[in-house]
Amino acid sequence: IKQAGEAAGYEVLVSGPDAETDVDKQISLIETYIEQGVSAIVTSACSSTAIVDVIEQADAKGIPVFLVDSGADGGPYVTFIGTDNYAGGQLAGEWVGENVDSGKCVILDGNSGNDATTKRVKGFSEVITDKYPKIEIVASDAMEVTENFLAAYPDLKVIFCANDNMAIGAGQAVAAAGLRDQIKICGFDGQPDAAQAIIDGEIDATIAQKPATMGKMVVDAIEKYEAGETVDKEVDTGCDVVTKDNAKTYL
Repeated sequence: IKQAGEAAGYEVLVSGPDAETDVDKQISLIETYIEQGVSAIVTSACSSTAIVDVIEQADAKGIPVFLVDSGADGGPYVTFIGTDNYAGGQLAGEWVGENVDSGKCVILDGNSGNDATTKRVKGFSEVITDKYPKIEIVASDAMEVTENFLAAYPDLKVIFCANDNMAIGAGQAVAAAGLRDQIKICGFDGQPDAAQAIIDGEIDATIAQKPATMGKMVVDAIEKYEAGETVDKEVDTGCDVVTKDNAKTYL
């Protein structure tokens, strides 16, 4: 966003809370930009529900809001540009179904209330439940640590994580328990360190998003909006499965 925005002649101000869970801090930052009278606001919502009110505040001041990566449950935002997280979750479910014959599966779902996380877990869970009945989802938890699940389910076969940071952490815990050969681990985001973890054998797969594409496209959307052109309400930037076969591409 910064690169494309500055190339288009915008002054791009970037800020955010220290943690994705700090919803109040994000709202406060956006309210400050509204008071400053910026030309446009781009945000990746920490909470799809809490963001609605501040979108309405911006709209009342004539400031358009553009959502990227994580959406909102409502409000007069201009567009959402990002991964179809439900479809990405389905893709993860298909990968698990094709690579695990049967057994118990745990989901680590991360930040509760985050729109992206919720959709990823929903897409994954529905594919596993509907198409792969021999794989049993035994737990889905945002706060539990992997070690607890390994103790509770010694015959665990799959861990699906709604982001790569959790997947890498899960991989370390599984390796420490000597269970890497038993348990498949799939993350979500396609971060370079996750690609390296796949190459190193610490995790097995991740679902890659396209954040640079999102950034460029949201700046294009701002320019179109300011020019009075039609802007699509929702744009899916797509995602891919990353495994050892293609992980080097994502480093």
